[in-house]
Amino acid sequence: MTQKKKVLAKRATIYLGSIPLEVFWLVELNQYRLSQTQVLEAIKVSDNWLTRLRKESRKAFEALQSKGFTGLQVEAYFIEEGNRGTKFAKTLSINDATLIWSWFNRQGNELAADILEVCAIEAIERRADAAFNIQRTEEERNEQMIARLSGKQTRRQLTDAIKSYIDRHPELSDNKKQWLYVNASQQVVKVVFGRLAKKLATDLGVHPDRLRDALTTEELLLLQEVEDTAVRLIDLRDLDPEEAVKQCSDRLLIPVQALSNKG
Repeated sequence: MTQKKKVLAKRATIYLGSIPLEVFWLVELNQYRLSQTQVLEAIKVSDNWLTRLRKESRKAFEALQSKGFTGLQVEAYFIEEGNRGTKFAKTLSINDATLIWSWFNRQGNELAADILEVCAIEAIERRADAAFNIQRTEEERNEQMIARLSGKQTRRQLTDAIKSYIDRHPELSDNKKQWLYVNASQQVVKVVFGRLAKKLATDLGVHPDRLRDALTTEELLLLQEVEDTAVRLIDLRDLDPEEAVKQCSDRLLIPVQALSNKG
């Protein structure tokens, strides 16, 4: 580790969806740094993970370094706090943060995978918007990211609820078990749009796997509300997943796609 020294920086908070990240601008070096603690908290990892990795798995740590990681070699940064003096902050470069998320993604951390995916989507969308001179506010972009991140988590909860339902009902036929995930997911889209996901994807001219990328933030949040309600009906009332999704329309008072004129 290099010798520590004071480096003055300015501090601000940015958001990846609803995930806060303190960002520090090292004025003299013209570099950005991120809070090490918050980079790790974003993927539910303890702040001492880097220290433990270096001590307990030298090979893994060296593999991370071979990809350009320098996190444990940085100096201590002291942050300007007006008349209140300075404050120490453990920081990582944006490159190091991305390497950490990529490392955990390969270990199967779904939160890391989600963050990497939505950040990549937004980065490309920003360039596409610039090419066509499309203006979006930062609030609009962040709402879209919130919908994408929370939607991924809710879909996993629905998948987990369906798996638990199958485990509780060994009497289900193999055919029923095989198609339950697909049928329930199709019904979620039907509740909102009045048509199955495959038909809606065809109407929008997109691949079914990328259907949600073609939807508005409002529509994504409504799909998420249906999935969240279905999860509670499956888990708490032991409803068949397809039936649980169908009941969401009445329970949420959803007017079958008055929200959108798609198709």
